[in-house]
Parts: sequence; structure tokens; C-alpha cells
Amino acid sequence: MKIEYDKQHEIYSTQAEIDLALEPSETMTVGAWRQERVMSLIRPLTQEGQSWLTLGDGNWGSEANWIIQNGGDAHASDYSTPLLEKAARMGRIKEYSRQNAESLTFSDEAFDFVLIKEALHHFPRPWLALYEALRVSKNGVVLFEPNGQEPSTISNILRLIRRRPYTDYYHFEKVGNFHYAPNPRELDKFLLGMHLRRSASIYYNDYWLGAEADAAPVFGGNPRQSKLSKTVQKTIRNRNRLGNLGVVPHSKLGYILFKQFHEADGNALRKLGWTINELPKNPYR
Repeated sequence: MKIEYDKQHEIYSTQAEIDLALEPSETMTVGAWRQERVMSLIRPLTQEGQSWLTLGDGNWGSEANWIIQNGGDAHASDYSTPLLEKAARMGRIKEYSRQNAESLTFSDEAFDFVLIKEALHHFPRPWLALYEALRVSKNGVVLFEPNGQEPSTISNILRLIRRRPYTDYYHFEKVGNFHYAPNPRELDKFLLGMHLRRSASIYYNDYWLGAEADAAPVFGGNPRQSKLSKTVQKTIRNRNRLGNLGVVPHSKLGYILFKQFHEADGNALRKLGWTINELPKNPYR
């Protein structure tokens, strides 16, 4: 079954024109700080010689660039490539290609790991894309996505007090697709269906205030930039407090689907706050 979104090409093209005018800064911006907070969670896996494929990495190949800067090799890919083309000319990435996440052009186990950061929830059929990512990976797939965990009892009570409908938890994007946020239990079941039993999970918070905020320096800048930076940092701190208290779920989920699990990797990830999960063994295999 083929699914098309009429607005997709128009929105991609328009956004690419805007982004091409905003080249990455060499200073520590709010966007770079947010990126470092998340990507540092997988630093133990970006060892020298490890090969990565990044999916949905069309914003200057920033994930691939981080992996390269931290010892790994990375091939950046996206459905739209204007920013990847320029990033390659700037020397920020080495290899890139245009890829449909539902039908990757790579052979089985072509990469050690596949990274999908803030992209799976944009895909119209995320499970097809996840299967493809698992197919072309040797060791596993790393996801950083909105947390689709069911709201806590406390947050449901607050929702009722505020008279907010449950449909607040369902979102659609301008391009026309449903905003699909996964949760750990769904991902566990996907793994078990593939006869795999090892995963890792971590909850965290992030806050995107817009392109202007991401371009602002973390410290300093003009009064407006300083205000934007402080707003992002304060919001993340507040979300951390509420999430740690169990008032609301953490806004983001990190999840690793392992095809091959190495205990040394697991120990290093545990030190960064990851929980290593061993799923039930199929008694009929």
C-alpha cells in the first residue's frame, strides 16, 4: 500500500531553503548543547572503527557529524538531501545518500549500528522503517524519540481538573502524517517478534523552542538570545524535576534494540543511566 502526503515535498523544500541560510556555528549554541546532552548518552558505542548509518539526519547531518567527531564512522541519510550535500562540501560529513527509510538500499548488516534520532515519529509506517534499520545493522538500532508512554495517574488527574481532552496525546503534523511516539513495551514486543531479547532504555527531557533559540549562544549573546537560552535550560530543569517525581512522564525515550549484545557495552551504558533489559526467552525455540 502506497501512502503519499501532498504537502511533503513543498514543506521539505521550503524548510531546506530556510536552513541553507543558517549554517552551523562553531560556537556552543543552544542547539549544539541540546545535541550534546542526548548524543553523549551513546558515546560508549562510538568506538573507533564502528560504522553507523543515521536515518532522518537531513539537518546538516548533525548526528553523523557528532559520531565522526567522537571516533566512529558515519553515513548520513535522509529523504531530503540539500543540507547533506552542503554539509559534505563543508567537510562536516564524509558519506551521505537519499534514503526512503521503509526501503533502504543497503545490504544486510552493512553497518554496526543504525541511529534514528527524533525521526521515527515522523515516518508514516514506523515499524517498516524500524525493521529495515534492524536489517542493515549488525549490532543494533538506537532510537531517541518522544516518549509514547501512557500518562501517569497524577497527570491524568491534572488533565481532568484542567478539562483537557485525552486527544491532547494524539498529534498530527503539517505534512499530513500521524505523530507516532513509541513506548518501551511496544518496542519490547517488536524485539520479541524478531526473536531478540536484549534492549536498553533511558528516559530524559528536552525542549525545542525554535530555530532562533537553537541558534542562540548557550551563554551570553544579546538580551533576546540570553532570554531564549535561559528559557530552554529552565524548561528542561523543570521537566526533569516533574519527571523524577513521577508527576508527568519524561518527554523523551532512548531505546537500543540489540541484535548482538556485548557486556562491556552494557556496563558502560549503565554508568550513564541506561537500564539494560533482558526479555523473556521463547520456550518453543
